[in-house]
Amino acid sequence: MLRGMKTGEERPAPNSSVESVWFLYILQCRDGSFYTGVTNDIDRRIKAHQEGTASRYTRIRRPVVLVYREECGSRSASLARECAVRNWVTDILFPEFVPRRIRGIEMSVTDLLW
Repeated sequence: MLRGMKTGEERPAPNSSVESVWFLYILQCRDGSFYTGVTNDIDRRIKAHQEGTASRYTRIRRPVVLVYREECGSRSASLARECAVRNWVTDILFPEFVPRRIRGIEMSVTDLLW
């Protein structure tokens, strides 16, 4: 066993609290594109995007504007929600990739996100 570890003890990740709340957020970039992400500190993350230190995608598309945020509870719940939102947007923008059984449903991006 590794030194300092006790059997059956689960330790939280460094720099995180056990009860931290996670968010899904959507940014609109200068060129009109959208960026989705998850964080447990929305203000810090938006500031990092504005400074160009959060992601390569938003670094060259600044300034960014927060257009949506949703409290998801846990990190895994927020990642699952992000995946679902990305799939919905892809289904709307690229209908040729949507299975036939879904094509009959009329939806817009605003119906899905707001």
